[in-house]
Amino acid sequence: MSVLPRDVVIEFAGMPKSGKTTVLDVVSHRIRRAGWAVGDFHGGGRYAPIDKNDLASLNLYLAGSALQYLAAVGADERPPRFHLLDRGLNDRIIFSRALNALGLVTDSHLAAVEAIASEPGVRSRVHACFVFVTTPEISLQREAANRLTTAEGRIMNTTKLEALRDAARTFVKEPTTDGLLIIELDTALLDGRVQDTARSVLATIASLLAPEVASTLEAAE
Repeated sequence: MSVLPRDVVIEFAGMPKSGKTTVLDVVSHRIRRAGWAVGDFHGGGRYAPIDKNDLASLNLYLAGSALQYLAAVGADERPPRFHLLDRGLNDRIIFSRALNALGLVTDSHLAAVEAIASEPGVRSRVHACFVFVTTPEISLQREAANRLTTAEGRIMNTTKLEALRDAARTFVKEPTTDGLLIIELDTALLDGRVQDTARSVLATIASLLAPEVASTLEAAE
């Protein structure tokens, strides 16, 4: 297996059922096929030892988990690798802003999450963040197909999904001062073309890398 000259951290953020986790999995598979080591981070929320109905506590737990993962990048003795993050720190900013806009978390909660996520020594380790959005209707259709239900739930309902989409698009438009590349991917416009979306993501990642590394990603299928 080839060894990268440095760790490369890529975050996949945005709306539920927008395709981000599916695309992350395809990208992860192709990077591995190209011969590179990959670390996948999925937030750890499923096994969090807290009440999942307490959105504020869950949100802080996920932010802390992402911070812990990023703080360890490059700190151990393992060779550099690609790190693909689902539910990373930038995703926490988007989610917190949406919850705050809906009155579900306080201003102080939002400030605490943004302070964690904006810690310069950690945030600067993320090289690119792909922000996935779609329509609430498509998101709910995908959830219904997965769960065989048409009922709206605690997170998967039109009001929360609209707030998440607004927060995601606002986040993408904000200027950055730390060199973080932020790209919006509207999967409603991409019409479910997972492989094409994955190729686009890989091409963007390749553009950040040395030619000898980039060429291996471009050839990976």
